[in-house]
Amino acid sequence: MTADVMKKTAEGVAEWLRGDGAGPVVARGAAEAFVVNMVGAGLALICNVLLARMLGADEYGFYIYALGWMLILAFGGKFGLESSSIRYVAAYHANREWGLLRGYLGWSLRTAAVTSVSIALVGFGIVALLGGHVTEKEVHFYLVTFLLLPFTVLLLIRSAALQGFKKVVMAQAPSSVLLPVVIVGGVFANWLAHDGQVGAVEAMTVHLGATIISFLVVFYFVRVNQPPEVVNTAPEYCKGEWIKTAFSLLAISGFFVVIQQTDIIIVGLFHGATHSGIYAAANKVASFVASGLMVVNIIVAPTISQLHTTGDTYELKRVLRMAAIFSFVIAIPVAVSVFLFGGWILELFGPRFSEAYVALLILTLGQMVNALAGAVGLFMTMTGNEKVMARIAGCCATLNVMFNFMLIPPFGIEGAAASTACTVVLWNVGLAVYIYRRFGIHVSVLSLVGK
Repeated sequence: MTADVMKKTAEGVAEWLRGDGAGPVVARGAAEAFVVNMVGAGLALICNVLLARMLGADEYGFYIYALGWMLILAFGGKFGLESSSIRYVAAYHANREWGLLRGYLGWSLRTAAVTSVSIALVGFGIVALLGGHVTEKEVHFYLVTFLLLPFTVLLLIRSAALQGFKKVVMAQAPSSVLLPVVIVGGVFANWLAHDGQVGAVEAMTVHLGATIISFLVVFYFVRVNQPPEVVNTAPEYCKGEWIKTAFSLLAISGFFVVIQQTDIIIVGLFHGATHSGIYAAANKVASFVASGLMVVNIIVAPTISQLHTTGDTYELKRVLRMAAIFSFVIAIPVAVSVFLFGGWILELFGPRFSEAYVALLILTLGQMVNALAGAVGLFMTMTGNEKVMARIAGCCATLNVMFNFMLIPPFGIEGAAASTACTVVLWNVGLAVYIYRRFGIHVSVLSLVGK
């Protein structure tokens, strides 16, 4: 009897998963995204461990420090187009507005190229003006870093468009799988060719090549996966609306980059690039706690936009509840593992990296709140509430900078971790409370007991 019940239940679940509703689509997409991101997360961890081993703490810290600055500049290059690409591509695709879809795809790529190249050229100019104040090695290093900027931006923009088409694996595999594999392979080849002597310049050059390859792959995926109607329809433009949305999302991206990168930068300013690298390693390990949320966000983002556009509130609540459950299930065991084995994991990067164990525990607590809060940020940006989100993000970013300058000088990387964790908690709780009061929807894990 029990066997028959289990068989019928399994058949029912399998039948549901084959359906075309938002729930089955999200479940299938989450499963695909989970596999790709877990592979990517593992590769990213291996990549950083191997880079730290091959470069050494000093050169690895220099490499991470420069990447931190590059990512800060990249938010301006993206011009808010990463999130808006997911939103508009999903909405136009759902409404079969092929002309607007074609117009947006072309306009977003051209705009991102112009803004990112402009920022890179300004960077080139600054390096040239510094002249004798920097070494030849540093000049070469920063020039490669600035050249990396536009390709990173274009990779992110086109990957977001693929997410809008709900091509989860194709959107994530180039940056999550291909990129770290090529980076490690390239740096390792240099390491062998130079008898174990490889530095940050060589690593950044390899990173540039890997990013170009990944971008070309994503660009091809977008071309072959857009509906045939898009190619055969004249482009239409709503540049005023797109620019207005992009500005709000640009502000959000900027504030979010501040929250993510300021701690690394300020640690470097007060305690040196080596400590920045050590702290960055702890940050990367702690981010695994929210890996479930990051995975489900990939597929949920376009679905939220689609359901909001079509006005299906009931299905939207179901999708958000599924996202919260998935994030919760993944976060708990990962957090427990970090608390139990965090010191050993950090030692994989090198002997000195175990200094960040306390910082790792603090960051893990912050990431637990981030994971359990659910898709709060996506709900805001995918439903047209980016202005309110920008105000909340601005307040959190300001507090983050204040906390960093107060805590990092006396407490070092532990102060940086405390600052970041507090900001992450304020960010998520603030958004979750606003969404519940404004829309009556539990986006966080409270959806398990809410209506």
